[in-house]
Amino acid sequence: SNLFSMAITRALLALLLLLSGSFASRIEEVSLPTFDLGASEAWDAVTGTDEFGDNCTTFMHKRWGIAVQLFHPSTSALLPFRFIPNLEWFAGDSDGRAQAMLMLGQHMKRIDYWYARLHLDELLALRYVPSVLPQEMDLGVWRGQRFGKAYLLQNDLVASRRKDDLYTQRRRLVLLEEGFMYMGPDALAVTVEYDERGRLVPPGNGSVPHVLEPDCCYQCSTFDLVKVLPSVLGVPLRDIEQDQELFEEAVSAFQVQRRADDPAVRALAPSSYRLTANGWEWGGKGKGTLREGSNPYGN
Repeated sequence: SNLFSMAITRALLALLLLLSGSFASRIEEVSLPTFDLGASEAWDAVTGTDEFGDNCTTFMHKRWGIAVQLFHPSTSALLPFRFIPNLEWFAGDSDGRAQAMLMLGQHMKRIDYWYARLHLDELLALRYVPSVLPQEMDLGVWRGQRFGKAYLLQNDLVASRRKDDLYTQRRRLVLLEEGFMYMGPDALAVTVEYDERGRLVPPGNGSVPHVLEPDCCYQCSTFDLVKVLPSVLGVPLRDIEQDQELFEEAVSAFQVQRRADDPAVRALAPSSYRLTANGWEWGGKGKGTLREGSNPYGN
């Protein structure tokens, strides 16, 4: 019965695309907002396992058919980010597989696979059903919370290097009333947001330097895009800056403690570490971060 319903869904979607002209004309009238909650009503979500048994959540925008996917396990934290820009991409290839964009580091490419394909079928069938995302969401390594008419999902896991204390940026996904913003771990960000006529809107309404990926999205810098977060989330810029400072301090403290727990590192400069009731800790000059040129590695 699942295969039968999937076939019907794909057939209806294919018929819709054939009977319509431009992308803007292919937008169906879906349920109107009921509670004036913006993105929380514009998006729906399904959680389950993909074809490999990994837990993930797929979000879909009811009007534009945008889809994004977040994996829950920490082992999947550094998987490339995948998204589907609009309904046209659901037509897929000859095998009926939806096409998507994949972000890997500083690179993006078009792909013809989407994990947890059944999520897409279910969400397509539910586009006409009114729903509201919860005030908060716990999706494994991702945490979600409603901010006004936007919905912020954040992942604080980073990839770091011991030799120089460098680490990736945190990942943020902001669901908007008419699209989304994603800030990746390598300072690359993308935005997909439409106006009433189905045209892509540049990030920050053009206030952020950007590059257009035709018929797909805008690319920009995470550092530039974060500047529009105060207006999007309704949060003062200073609060966002303080949050980033605390985040950086936590990452640095983790790096310092990781070296303190390593006997080989302590042997390089035994006078710089001390044993306390809580275990080994940094006891040398400064905070023990490599960026400050502190022992055991020196300048």
